[in-house]
Amino acid sequence: MQGHGGVLMEESPYSIPSRKLTMWLFIISDAVTFGAILFAYGYLRVATPDWQTPFKSSSIINVAIMTFVLITSSLTMLGAVDASRRETNPKPSVSSPPQWFWASIFAGLHIREWFGCSMQESS
Repeated sequence: MQGHGGVLMEESPYSIPSRKLTMWLFIISDAVTFGAILFAYGYLRVATPDWQTPFKSSSIINVAIMTFVLITSSLTMLGAVDASRRETNPKPSVSSPPQWFWASIFAGLHIREWFGCSMQESS
């Protein structure tokens, strides 16, 4: 079987293509690794009696706004990619300003959050 670039590839021993199997194995291993990290974090947090709690209600509101901005930025990027595939928007510079706008807002909120956390630690 000829692969990409004329390289010979071995037939898949399963009923699905090798690339699809590899992608699923990556997704599963990524999910297991992420789950292990979350479990370790939860265990350490519960096991440590004097765990720091820097999050106040204003920080939660900031995170909610950051999540909204990040999702909006991702959807803007998705729309730009879709438009470029359909060739309805020939110039990528037309769709770049909204992406830069949302990315700048997200970066500003993130910096604000980090400075707020560092100020609470020094107090």
